[in-house]
Amino acid sequence: MFLQHNIPKRRFGIEVEFLFPTWREIERVVSQGFPIWVSPKKIPDFASKSKFNRHHEWKLITDPSVRNLDGSVGFEINSPPLQGIEGLQKIATIFEMLNRCDALVDATCGLHVHFEIALDFDLVQFQNLIKLQLNLEDSFDCLVDFTRRYDNDFCKSNLKPFYECFIDEFGFDQDEILWTEKRRAELVRKAYTLLDDPELVKQFILGSKYHKLNMSAIRKHDTVEVRHHQGTLDLNEVVNWIMLQMALVEKAKSSTNVEPAMTFFDGPQKAFTVLSVNKKVIQYYLNK
Repeated sequence: MFLQHNIPKRRFGIEVEFLFPTWREIERVVSQGFPIWVSPKKIPDFASKSKFNRHHEWKLITDPSVRNLDGSVGFEINSPPLQGIEGLQKIATIFEMLNRCDALVDATCGLHVHFEIALDFDLVQFQNLIKLQLNLEDSFDCLVDFTRRYDNDFCKSNLKPFYECFIDEFGFDQDEILWTEKRRAELVRKAYTLLDDPELVKQFILGSKYHKLNMSAIRKHDTVEVRHHQGTLDLNEVVNWIMLQMALVEKAKSSTNVEPAMTFFDGPQKAFTVLSVNKKVIQYYLNK
């Protein structure tokens, strides 16, 4: 099932938010002896996460943004750095385990994917990454649940900070600016004028924590974090999303010039074309 070719060498990692009917279910899981699980009494309420390149084990933590069906705090499992086919195979093992344990996801859960960029990204490539995200966010929206597209405090549009920069010019109807084709195109063109300023680029990077593309993760994890996808326990969904977002990062790395997009809200094909996405990934999404 894994894509046997064209998998970049770049390291990546995932964070999977999930829940059980009750907190006691975690005790049943622990009793099965899975090596990644720890005693429920030792699960921290909010564990600090180490630098990406120092984190070598799968880790279970509690997640206060997720709730089990009885109202108790839910969970998140974080991967170590992964790479290539072997990394996807490790994800498959974990998802088999989660499904075997009857884990659940709901609208509060997300799937977060990290890509290591500290070793080979400079400011220009960050500029490329922001520009590509602004151009393609609408295409990615077509491939995720509605709860991850609009009005989500943990998954905000990366265009919002730029709208706030130009609010006096555009007016106070944010929905019209962000969610209509003509006005979004205008905003993206205006946003590009700010991205020529290195200091402003750094500000947008540092202020992006709870956005669909969180570039501020570079400070803590040496990565960029894609927060766009809804929670899922479907392995095919996870693998194809990783490959699609890996294509975004690699395009930012290799591009010499990124022009503002002219059209929006016309489907995912724009992302497939711009990013030269693996044909198997394209076919997966078209089949859906």
